[in-house]
Amino acid sequence: MRLQFSRYECKYLVSEDKAVDLRNYIEPFVELDPFAARQPSGRYEISSLYLDDKSFRLCGETLEGLRNRFKLRIRAYTDRPDDPVFFEVKKRRDRKISKERARVRRSDMLRLFDTGEVNTVNMTPREADYYESFVSKMRWINAVPKVLVRYEREAFHGVYDGAVRVTFDRRLRSKMVDRPSQFFAAGEWNQVESRRVIVEMKFNDKYPPWLTEAIRLFRLERISYSKYVHSVSATRHGGTMQTPAS
Repeated sequence: MRLQFSRYECKYLVSEDKAVDLRNYIEPFVELDPFAARQPSGRYEISSLYLDDKSFRLCGETLEGLRNRFKLRIRAYTDRPDDPVFFEVKKRRDRKISKERARVRRSDMLRLFDTGEVNTVNMTPREADYYESFVSKMRWINAVPKVLVRYEREAFHGVYDGAVRVTFDRRLRSKMVDRPSQFFAAGEWNQVESRRVIVEMKFNDKYPPWLTEAIRLFRLERISYSKYVHSVSATRHGGTMQTPAS
């Protein structure tokens, strides 16, 4: 598990048919990432709990297109209570994305929100630094749990350049929450993207030639797409923001 990295991210919103054709085209250049490869379907669910202040400040900064901003989220890859969650600070500096993450036991996550205790006993020094940085930012803006986002991911990394990642995210849905104990609560979800597929291409320096050709061949048009912002729109206002698919 990588605790920190910086990279560029490009996003595209496409139909299911185009997503399948695109995946088939890039197949010679990629392979399933290790976690996806262990799943029978080659896909896995991701749940992300986003934190924000009472005015949805971080959501607003994304809508305004601030070039330097950050998000606070707690991410889980399984529903198993003994598996950890990941506290992540995702930062944007101009066009480059960086992420710091710390693996946290779910019991410690609940303790943080119940009592304010920050337990770093079971962490490496690096993870402890990232966890404490997350909590510092959370307290700085008085952020609390706001929106739970869930989707199904199909993830690949480059065969010749492992730093290149291409992900296909489907069935994006969300719900409003106010505490982390609702992380995997049952109930109604707001459908955010039920038919379209969010494709993300992630790389360190520049597109490899095969990705450049894929973009040209399938006429992909890069968009600005925040799962958090679209989920807030769906949960607070009863509808999703209109973003065209290519």
